[in-house]
Amino acid sequence: MVEGNEYVFVSNRGEGKHIVDARTAMAEVLEREGIRHCTMHDLRRSYSKFGESAKVANGATRQMMGHAPNTIGQKYTLLEVDDLRDLVEVTERYIVKWACVDFEFDG
Repeated sequence: MVEGNEYVFVSNRGEGKHIVDARTAMAEVLEREGIRHCTMHDLRRSYSKFGESAKVANGATRQMMGHAPNTIGQKYTLLEVDDLRDLVEVTERYIVKWACVDFEFDG
């Protein structure tokens, strides 16, 4: 969360603003970076694979991505938001390390 902005996907178009249409924002980034083809589904698939590589349980990754549980056992082991938040950070840290990005996480 960006300080002073309640939204997860903040916009650089003004204080307190948020991205309304992710496709437009993504198209701008792809054009700016010279990437010819990448879809939202490509990003979701990559995130899932990175979660797997980071050793985050498949059921947790599925839950983070908004998928319904695919087994009876997963229905009884749904995680709380705070637990998911920790696992999102595990995946984020793995992606940042894999991409060789110099980034300091809080905490």
